[in-house]
Amino acid sequence: MPLQKCPKGTRRNKKTGECEPVDKSRPKRVKCPTGTIKNKKTGECEPVDKSRPKRVKCPTGTIKNKKTGECEPVDKSRPKRVKCPKGTKRDKKTGDCVS
Repeated sequence: MPLQKCPKGTRRNKKTGECEPVDKSRPKRVKCPTGTIKNKKTGECEPVDKSRPKRVKCPTGTIKNKKTGECEPVDKSRPKRVKCPKGTKRDKKTGDCVS
């Protein structure tokens, strides 16, 4: 038997299936206007901080420096780290895979 529609001002509790009054104190999901972003702690729309750098995808052959946020050329002289084979682990001093 299908559930009846809840009366106006109430909604169905997903756990109990009962109709309960709508909690007016609970904030509704709001889409922030352009140029603002929702603060996760307060739930309010705040102006976008223009001084904060945007996430930038670095071009091929470069990597993002975590400290400066700038794209820098990849150091080709440094060997690329590969995953050690099963049953071995990387030696912290030499960087070699050892058993």
